[in-house]
Parts: sequence; structure tokens; C-alpha cells
Amino acid sequence: MQLRTRDVQALINEFGGSIREENGDYPVDDWASIVLNDGTRLGYWEHVASEMDQNSRAHGLSTISVRTADVEALMKRCGGSIWDEDSLVPVRDWKAEVRSGETRLGYWEYALQNRPRPWVLKNSNDVPPTHRFWNGGSSDSYFLGDIRSARRVASDELNEVMNNPIFSGMLGLNWIHVPLAELMNSADPIDAMTDDLKAFVMREGLPHLSADELIVHDELNGIQRLYLEQFVEQWEEAMEMDSTTDTGDSGLKPGAPKISTVYLDLRVDYEINGESVENMASNLRSAIEREIGNGALTGETMAEVDEYAMDVIDSPAELEELAVKRLIKNGYDPLLAKAVARYGMMPPSDFIESIAGSAAVLRRDA
Repeated sequence: MQLRTRDVQALINEFGGSIREENGDYPVDDWASIVLNDGTRLGYWEHVASEMDQNSRAHGLSTISVRTADVEALMKRCGGSIWDEDSLVPVRDWKAEVRSGETRLGYWEYALQNRPRPWVLKNSNDVPPTHRFWNGGSSDSYFLGDIRSARRVASDELNEVMNNPIFSGMLGLNWIHVPLAELMNSADPIDAMTDDLKAFVMREGLPHLSADELIVHDELNGIQRLYLEQFVEQWEEAMEMDSTTDTGDSGLKPGAPKISTVYLDLRVDYEINGESVENMASNLRSAIEREIGNGALTGETMAEVDEYAMDVIDSPAELEELAVKRLIKNGYDPLLAKAVARYGMMPPSDFIESIAGSAAVLRRDA
């Protein structure tokens, strides 16, 4: 992967050999200002080379190259224009590092260097610790023993590599999503994999479903399906490793978060003092929603709120009457409708007390 051309590197060498050096005729701050004002996508030294090249051409001298074949190939994959964008590396991230002085690369050089490339090709016929991984070489030398030396490819590059003739006829090869595989070594693989699936779903714009539900989704592309297949396989391994997890009755599906439901029964008896019941109900709802917005549901814990529901009722009698009418309309006996509505309108604690009392009566009668 070549980020700089020979011409640009030669220019850098003239000024000390480091990309952090500066040509006094072309201040770095001026280049950064042009970048932040959308005037260029070139790196600092490419910008300097381009400016100097304009002077050379004005005097009939030969031109210089500012982009390598690797950089040109990435641009072509992403649309072909210097003003396009790599969907895996936002322009805003590059600009932020230009602003902070962390990079002097051009956008496309920065994108080429920072593309997330999680996939590697493994010879699955081998067994640990002798797994061999593709290093991008020819058919005679495309395996290495060390995964750290393996060539990694991005999702949008995977199809191109899979269609490479050097793999035709080869058996026992499979693609591994390295970060996903590494989650198996984390302190809590289940939680780590759940978080990874959430990020994957958001990044790919997929429905918020468990992995085994997603994997049968009709509109998956090949890379998404490959990720999910590996996810499900490793999720099952992680569940086997997690001896403290009850998988028999939990109903958990691959990638499904552990969800528990907590109920809060809050009853407030007001002395109205001239205020309206509706106004007090509205104030109560506002106060609770404000605290929820301030994080009251989770506090300082690691828990996340999946969903919550809240009802503030200022006239239970009216709601109970409406419920009775609807139940009768749907075929309930009037007496049964009143009983169902009464129990349905009860706060959980009152319902439990009522059931407990009925059970005690039944026990005595028995």
C-alpha cells in the first residue's frame, strides 16, 4: 500500500525527510485553512508539490505525480472524483485531524491508511496453532503462519479478492472477521458480541433483530451474511463457554440482549388546594420525564434502557368505565367485564394484595 509517490517523497527528502517538516514558502497553517474551507483534498506535501508543479509547467518543465496507483484505485472505487468520499472513512474525521495537527496526509491517503479492514483469509484445513493466512501474494506464497502478517481487506474489497483467480479450486478456505473472533477472548464475550452486533446493525442500516433472525433476511448482501454466519457460530461457542448462563429457559437468541423488566408503582394522593387534577397529573408527568432524561432509569450503572412505558392517570373511574364498555362490546359478560376492568386498572401492588387476599379466602374455604 503506497501512500506517497516518488516525486512527493523526493520533495519531503529535500526538506529533512519527515512528513512533519515544512516548506517555509507554503506554511502548514495555510494548507490546513484551505482544507477546512473545502479548497483541497490534497495532503500538505501533495499540495506543496502541486503548487510547485504549476510553476514548473509555466516554464515548460515536466509535471510530477501527486497520487499513487493505490490511492487512485481507492478513488475509483468510491466514485472517481477527488471530491467523492469513502463511506468507511468520513471526510469530517480527516478534517478533524488536520485541524488538530495530527495528520498531514491528504484525504484519500488518509482514507487508504485508515479504512477498517477486518477480514482475513484462513486455510481452515489447518488446525491451531498452524493456521495459515493469506498475505496477498501469488498462488505459490499466499499463506503465512501469523495472523498479524495476514493481508486484511475491507468489506467492499472482499468480493474483489474472493474472485481472484489464485483462489480458484482451493479447498478449505474461509474468511474470518478478526475483531469479531477476538471478542471470544474478552472478559465477557456475550456482552461484547451483543455490543458488536448492535454496532453492525446500525452501521449497515439493518433491522434491530437478533442475528439468527437477521441471517434469513432477504436483502442481505454477501458480506453481511458472512458476518452473521460467523457471529452465530461464535455466539454458540460463547454460550457454551458461559457456564453461568441459563440457556434452557432464557429464550435468548444469538445476539439478543439480556432484558429484564422492572415495574414502578407510584401513587400520589394530593390535597388539591384549588388546583386542577389534570394540572397536577401534567406536572407529575413532566417531573418524571425530566428525571428520566437526566438518566434516572439507569443511574451510574452499565445497564441500558431498551424500552419504557409510563401512564399518568388522573381519573381512574372514567378509564375503568370506558374499559367495561369496550369489553362488553367485545362479547364479555357485564359482571366479568367489570371484574376484568377493575383488575386491569389496578396498580401492580394493589393487584398482588387483592389476589393474595382472595387466595387466603380460598384456602380457608377449602
